[in-house]
Amino acid sequence: MYHYMITISYDGSSWSGWQTQGRHVCLKPNTIQDNIELALAGIFGEPVRICGSGRTDAGVHALAQTADFFCKKQIKSKNFLSEINSALPETIRITSVREVPEKFHSRKSAVSKTYAYFVSLSEKPDVFLAKYLYNPYLPPVSLAENSAEEPDIKKMLDAAKILCGTHDFSAFTTDKTEKSHVRTVMDISIDTKTLSSGCKYLKMQFTGNGFLYNMVRILSGTLLETGYGKLTPEQVSSALKSRTRSNAGATLPSNALFLCSVEYPPYL
Repeated sequence: MYHYMITISYDGSSWSGWQTQGRHVCLKPNTIQDNIELALAGIFGEPVRICGSGRTDAGVHALAQTADFFCKKQIKSKNFLSEINSALPETIRITSVREVPEKFHSRKSAVSKTYAYFVSLSEKPDVFLAKYLYNPYLPPVSLAENSAEEPDIKKMLDAAKILCGTHDFSAFTTDKTEKSHVRTVMDISIDTKTLSSGCKYLKMQFTGNGFLYNMVRILSGTLLETGYGKLTPEQVSSALKSRTRSNAGATLPSNALFLCSVEYPPYL
């Protein structure tokens, strides 16, 4: 058997997340995994099960999601990419494929993942990028109309420093099934950019050894609310220590969240 890792880029807007809804190849795929497994089955003439580096929710996008699978046929990279991408919807693309050791596991072998969340700082977001930016004039932040206010980046960075490190992030997840909510957030960066259209946006980027269900969206909401004065860095610290979800900030919508990369040890 041959073992391969693929890197996938996708626009999650029209899909029900990454993970398949059943244990079989779906004839009417509605997830990223379904679509890729159906395409692989067509190439190899038999069902192929893929294992992703993690699950992205409905509406979440990926610049470089990773997954691995076993197959009986050796793959020629150039031909494979052309063949599989022609069988996939335009919103899903396999950008690379490489052979990996037998014991490689897309999720378990990863050392870190990086996500980014994008927020419009213009009352009327850029027309072409609006669906990929969260507009804080809408719920759950709901800024007052015609507000010229921009978030206080310094306060956001102060709160980000509190969140970095190894902590129990129970206050920043809606998942009650995980045995442990302890995770390590290695880095949080926050910066702003102005588009040629004149519209300005905020980018919050998170790197960690793993993230809980809705964790990045809640971290983003907490930091954004801190920037707009709805929370203080001290309250963020208290929320973290409390391990109580209601003490942290809002869960921001999925449309502005991107999985940017999954990192592995150099020897892989």
